Amino acid sequence: MEDDIRKYLPEMPDYGTPITIANLVYHTSGIRSTDDLQFAGFGPQDITTLPICLNFAFAQKQLLFNPGARYNYSNTNYNLLVEIVSRVTGTPFSEWCKENIFRPYGMNNTWFKTDIGQVAEHGVHCYSGTKDGFVELQNNWAATGASGLQTSIDDLEKWLIGIESRQHMNDRIYKLLNTTTTLKDGSPNKYVFGNEVVKNDNKNEVAHLGLVLGFRTAILRYPDQKLSIVYLSNDGNDATYQRAWKIRDIFLGTNTENLPDLNKMPTVEGALKQIENAKKYRETVDVNPYVGTYFSEELSTVWTLKNEDGQLVIHHPRIHPIKLKSSSKDQFSFLQFVRDDSDDVIGLKILGGGIVFDKK
Repeated sequence: MEDDIRKYLPEMPDYGTPITIANLVYHTSGIRSTDDLQFAGFGPQDITTLPICLNFAFAQKQLLFNPGARYNYSNTNYNLLVEIVSRVTGTPFSEWCKENIFRPYGMNNTWFKTDIGQVAEHGVHCYSGTKDGFVELQNNWAATGASGLQTSIDDLEKWLIGIESRQHMNDRIYKLLNTTTTLKDGSPNKYVFGNEVVKNDNKNEVAHLGLVLGFRTAILRYPDQKLSIVYLSNDGNDATYQRAWKIRDIFLGTNTENLPDLNKMPTVEGALKQIENAKKYRETVDVNPYVGTYFSEELSTVWTLKNEDGQLVIHHPRIHPIKLKSSSKDQFSFLQFVRDDSDDVIGLKILGGGIVFDKK
C-alpha cells in the first residue's frame, strides 16, 4: 500500500513527492480526474478507453495538491490501480477479477467491459428523458476501473452477502475494506476502498453512488443491522439516490426527507432574466491581448480564443463556443491568463484544475 506507484508505473511523472498505492485507493493522490477530458472535447457518449485514461494521467504536469493532503475523488485513480494489478499479476485486470472475485462468489453474470464492441447478453441500455420521451444513449465507455462493470442485481446480492459473511476473505482484509484513515493534517478521510464509511442517523453506513450516461447505481450497507440495499436504474434520473435512502427508511425506521428549499429553487422568471442579462453583457476590458491559439500538451488539444463583439470566446471543433466574462485582472470565468516579464500573455491555466495551455 505504501509503495510509490512509479515502481509499477514509471510513465507517471516525478512530482517530487511520491504518490503511493494508498493515495490512489483513498483518493488522496492529487491526480486530476478524467472528467477533465471534457476540455479536450470528450463528451459523455464518446469512446473512452483505459489507454486514453492512462495517457491522460501520464501527461499530467502537476498535481492538484500534495499527496495525502486532501481528499478529492478522481476516476483516474481507479484506472491507474487497474493497470498496476495487471502489471503485477501479469494478467488482464478483467481476467484477474473473474478468477479471483467473480467466480468464487458465483457471480457468473459479472464482468468488466474492456472493448466498446463487447456485447452483454441480456444487457440493458440506458436512456435520457426529453420533452418528447426517452432517447437512447450510446455506451462507448470501456475505461476499466472507474466504470465498465457489467453485472446484475442477483450477482450484486451474492457480492454483498459474501462481504457481510466474510466469504473468501480473512479478518484483516475485511477490516482494511471498512476502516477509515486520516489526512496528513490529522483530519478524517471517510473514503475507503470504493465506499464512503460514515455515520448516518447514528447508524454505520457503507455506501457508494455510481453514475455514467443514463445509468445510476446506489449500494448502501448497514453492517450492524445486516441490511444492504441496491437500487439500479437506467433512465438518467438522479432520483435513484434519494429513493434508495427512502427504502432504507422503511426498513430502519429512519426519516430521510432532505426536501429542497423551494425558495432557493430556480424560477422561470430568474432563468429568463439570466438569458436577457447574458444578451446585454458587454465586456469592460480589452480582450485583444488574450486572443490567439493555445495548446495543452496534457490534453493534446488546441483552443482558439476569439474576440467576438468585444467578448472573449473559446472555440474548439468538438466544444460548443464558450463565452467568457472578466472577473479580475487576467481572469475570465474559469481561466487565469499568464504573462511573461514583458507583460505579454503567454498562456492560461484552468482554475481549480491546473491544466496549462501555452499560447502559440
